[in-house]
Amino acid sequence: MNPADPLAALRDIHVPDPPEFWPPAPGWIAVCILVAAAVLAAAIIATRRWRAGWARREALAGLRALRARHQAGASGAEIAVELSTLMRRAALARHPREEVAGLTGERWITWLESGLPGLGASARTALLDAPYAREHPFDVPRALAACEQWLRRA
Repeated sequence: MNPADPLAALRDIHVPDPPEFWPPAPGWIAVCILVAAAVLAAAIIATRRWRAGWARREALAGLRALRARHQAGASGAEIAVELSTLMRRAALARHPREEVAGLTGERWITWLESGLPGLGASARTALLDAPYAREHPFDVPRALAACEQWLRRA
């Protein structure tokens, strides 16, 4: 080193190291946690809605099959038995078992009408008496329409 040259003692400019990718700053960690929680909550809500809709879709598909069987010439008593079973399954899928499973007769129909007032005399006959009768003293298309309306609103 030359003592007469003060510039010789200077060092070159040193650039600091670039910031490292990991670990991120605490703010980014919080943002990632919030985004993950939102995605998880959306997935849970979507799954619950899909499951609830699945039972309704299955019941409506069963109702369409009953309508096709009636048009193909199935007896009203057969339709009534299957309609009663279909409505019971749909109610059990949608509501707590303790609330629905023990209902029979007038209590069952009253419970159905609490979800949809004005179920109709034809649907009442189809669900209460027709499964046990030899003939079908009820209007099958009207009963199917009333039950479809109940399924869509329940």
